[in-house]
Amino acid sequence: MAWPVWTMGILPSVNGMHLHAERTSAMRLSALTFSHASKGRQIYYWGTLQPAGEATGIGAGRYFIPKAIYDAWQGQVGKRVTVHHATGLLRAEAVLEFR
Repeated sequence: MAWPVWTMGILPSVNGMHLHAERTSAMRLSALTFSHASKGRQIYYWGTLQPAGEATGIGAGRYFIPKAIYDAWQGQVGKRVTVHHATGLLRAEAVLEFR
């Protein structure tokens, strides 16, 4: 799962306990970036996504993505991607899958 805003602590776990209203949205990949963890050598991978066309139910922004997705999306900036997401227990959107 990926969290567009809040990625640490208990809130993502509570939000993900009960997911409903699953849907798929078309987004456009506008940038790929990475950052280093403040402590340690871990690298975080990010994809900046914008809604492609009609209202999507999830907002534009920088999304935390797995390294495998980051690698697959290299050279795909500007292209459409599909995001499978659902509404969580705390009404935040939880990203379930990138395609």
